[in-house]
Amino acid sequence: MKTQVCRFTFILLSSLALFTTTTVSIAQIQDYSRVNLPDGAIVRLGKGGVSYEDRGIAFSPDGSSLAVATSIGIWFYDTETFDEIVLLTGQKGEVTAVAFSPDGTTLAAGSGRVWEGTLKLWDVETGQNIATFQEQKGSVSSVVFSPDGTKLAAAGKLWDVETRQQLNMLQDKGLSDLTFSPDGKILAGTSRRTFPRTSRNDVAMRQGTVKLYDAETGQLLNTLAATRRTKWGEPRGRVESIAFSPDSTKIASAAGHDVKLWDVETGENIATFQGQKGKVESIAFSPDGTKIAVGADEGVKLLNILTGKHLDLLGAMWNQSVAFSPDGKMLASASGAGVRLWEVSTGKSLTVLQRHPRIVNAVTFSPDGLTLASTSWSRTEIWEIATGQRITTLGGPPNFALSLAYSPNGTRLVTGSYNMKSTEHTVKLWDVSTGENLSTLHGHTGFVTTVAYSQDGTKIASGSEDKTVKVWAVETGQNLATLQGHQQVINSIAFSPDGTKLASGSDDRTIRLWELPTGRPLYTLSKISLNEPEQGDAVDTESEGSLAQVKSVAFSPDGLILASLDEDLGGNMGGDAIKLWDVETGEHRATLTDETGYSGWAVAFSPDGTKLASGSWGDFTVKLWDVSTRKHIATFPGHIGWVVSVAFSPDGTKLASGSYDGTVLVWDLEPVKH
Repeated sequence: MKTQVCRFTFILLSSLALFTTTTVSIAQIQDYSRVNLPDGAIVRLGKGGVSYEDRGIAFSPDGSSLAVATSIGIWFYDTETFDEIVLLTGQKGEVTAVAFSPDGTTLAAGSGRVWEGTLKLWDVETGQNIATFQEQKGSVSSVVFSPDGTKLAAAGKLWDVETRQQLNMLQDKGLSDLTFSPDGKILAGTSRRTFPRTSRNDVAMRQGTVKLYDAETGQLLNTLAATRRTKWGEPRGRVESIAFSPDSTKIASAAGHDVKLWDVETGENIATFQGQKGKVESIAFSPDGTKIAVGADEGVKLLNILTGKHLDLLGAMWNQSVAFSPDGKMLASASGAGVRLWEVSTGKSLTVLQRHPRIVNAVTFSPDGLTLASTSWSRTEIWEIATGQRITTLGGPPNFALSLAYSPNGTRLVTGSYNMKSTEHTVKLWDVSTGENLSTLHGHTGFVTTVAYSQDGTKIASGSEDKTVKVWAVETGQNLATLQGHQQVINSIAFSPDGTKLASGSDDRTIRLWELPTGRPLYTLSKISLNEPEQGDAVDTESEGSLAQVKSVAFSPDGLILASLDEDLGGNMGGDAIKLWDVETGEHRATLTDETGYSGWAVAFSPDGTKLASGSWGDFTVKLWDVSTRKHIATFPGHIGWVVSVAFSPDGTKLASGSYDGTVLVWDLEPVKH
């Protein structure tokens, strides 16, 4: 397998250099930040979030490589060196589940999650997509080959691998998480039944079941009542994961906080392991059949089914997937922080395959343009743009940063966070060179969703879920002002270039402009003209529409224009577009839209004020706009999730975009000038 994967890697990378004379060496594979980049991108920071589904990771049959399903494609890792081998891209939507064929020559991958996805087969030796099955109406949450490799189960359906035709042997349309017994005789799947309420005040009873079928005929053999919900507070009736023992005599099911063990022949519940830490998301049997690995919201556990004892594996939270290596010596677990490999005999953590953040919330360039900071749910990272290498990591659980901003001199970074274990949500100031937390500012009672640095470096502003904006003195940490007036969460704030004003945008469909340092409200923007004036014409104030939820605000470099971006998922008139406002008068000057109707989630001015960039939630693109003509001039596709943050480099030659696909893409803007 290792030889096949290396050859496949060489072929793939060579194909990327068809129009160059430089020979691509296998050593270049280690620069993951430049593998399979979309057109126009010069570097990728981060490798995409790991799948939420319970079959998002898989060892090759010989144990030499590990396939990881992510939001941007499928990563292969070498299990000896833990290095990246290759990235496969081409699935529709984020990849949710992967499985190797029994002989290791083929990889099956399902995708989708939220939108329609695909089921694809990849040739492991060549890296070619050798088959694409019909597109699914929903996410492909699981894939598994039959032991003889002739069938493929995916998203509750069965397929003939050779003919690519669907097999209609299963009559139950509500099945999910199908899996074969190791001896190939039984096919198991999960389903859920809902029973009508007995009274108006009663809760609908839901029963999570595991169904066992004859793998050849599709005949139903048994139904196991794995969980039942009869009152509020009990599990919602869903079986999250199932796994057969290696000898095919037992099957385990996970639901809520419990793992149950069943006798396959009799259907008897022979053991129940209760009290797992957090909700159980995934389970897997060890190859020798003595242990069950449990991936849960609050950790990974090894259950010894012979003694009933368990071993807690520390250092991992929100584990969606677990998988044993074929020899049983290693365990892989996938979580929001990445993929961790464990030594089974000792429970020792061997390594973490990092740079797999689930969501990138914010990005910003350093003032010298040499580094870029990004923040995700798991950590804040500072990257060297020239090499794509991570320089520093700031913070981590239980404090999760949602926003960040560089100081004007580039020596400090401010982050706004939320705390998973308390209601105290803070603003933190960091030393960029050392990673030291210089100070922590307390006072917000909700998530700190947005932060900003004043141009003179003396003040920090923060906006929060608690509906307030706070202004702080950098050196003393003193709260200089608390600005109140918004009725819902504040999504974005911005200092004017001269530091005399502060703008804030909120889900309450308003933009507020505040005077500094007094904190006096200047005006509230909530209406726009629907009939756009030509340049130089007066604004039509008689025909007006309302703003939608305001997600982003930004001042032009000269401070004369305020740009805002409001998201209209519900079809509100006048929403989902970039708006330009006159800062002195508060008048709406223009609305920027294009033919797609998806204008974005984040907006930023170029350093010279001639262009605007926006990140889209609808088509996952980055768009560039000409401010003077108000026209859309360029689109950069490449992300697989909502683009929620955009930032120009100080010299205006690059643009960074942060996405819910867990990556930052840095785009080259030089071709746009020409």
